[in-house]
Amino acid sequence: MKKFVIAVMALTVAAPLGAQTTIESFLVEPFAAPLFSAKDVQKIRRGDVVTTPIKKTRERQLGAAVACLLQAEHDVVLRDFLAVIPVTVGSDVLAHGVIDPTDIRKSLSGLSLGDREVAELERVIEFGGGYGLNFSAEEIAAFDASRQNRPDLGIADARDTLIDILAGRTDAYMTSGIDAVAPYRRNGTSDNDIAAEIRENAEVFPKQIRQFLPFRNAWVENNVAATVKPDSAYYWLTLDIDKRPVVALSHRLYVKNGEFEAIGIRDFYFTSFFDAGQSIAALLPVEEGLLLVSAAHFWVDFWSGSAKLKHSMGTRMLAKQLRHLVQDKGICGKR
Repeated sequence: MKKFVIAVMALTVAAPLGAQTTIESFLVEPFAAPLFSAKDVQKIRRGDVVTTPIKKTRERQLGAAVACLLQAEHDVVLRDFLAVIPVTVGSDVLAHGVIDPTDIRKSLSGLSLGDREVAELERVIEFGGGYGLNFSAEEIAAFDASRQNRPDLGIADARDTLIDILAGRTDAYMTSGIDAVAPYRRNGTSDNDIAAEIRENAEVFPKQIRQFLPFRNAWVENNVAATVKPDSAYYWLTLDIDKRPVVALSHRLYVKNGEFEAIGIRDFYFTSFFDAGQSIAALLPVEEGLLLVSAAHFWVDFWSGSAKLKHSMGTRMLAKQLRHLVQDKGICGKR
């Protein structure tokens, strides 16, 4: 299994606010098939950090959740989490930057692939569809047209075309949300429907919960016509995965609705390795203190070797990273 590390934000679900509520009212009672068991709840109540796998809906999917009672003060936790780069996958973040919605292409002009940029762009020049790079049929056609018009297509031209594709994907997502995420062409004829993968797991928590609706409407439906306005930010990142530079486009969404706070991070595009990734989280007061719950999903491009074994290993690694995220910062867990 290729090594990867994931840094995400924390989250929880809400029952009616105003009165003191129990952990069960957030983690068990609202769900037909709860992520956490009654035994898990007892462990959380004792001060343990509890992780659980999330049942996969597709072969390439990794999913895990973590829940715990906070050790730290509320504002300290939020400051810690909000300061983290939206996602860290691989051994290192080579570079990152904020994307300005009013000038997307200019924001991407500072994108760097590090000292392996030439080698990676040579892959782009030679790319024709299939595993290895994530492009739609239309994007592949754009590269083919560039090659036809410029048989001597060089590194600078390939970089410009890549920036155009990243800008186009970012603009489409900002405008139309999940449904605008273009599929990846595989093996010349078939597509991976990335939008469907993301949408299947965008609603980890019941949408009937009133306090969750402003976040849910923006996160799932791209609808911000609500009294409670979410804060959105967009980023590009260059990541080192398996000794290769990978570009990611990421959206961070934050909503505070009374006592309810939610954060979501969606990595709606990777140039390779992953199809996509998303994490949602919330923080709520319960009788026992402040409850923190985080759920994360990633979709891997493809498995080499035994898919079942690699999936099991990847899920355990994801759960382990979620546990470390809250324990290493002293946010949750027994001291």
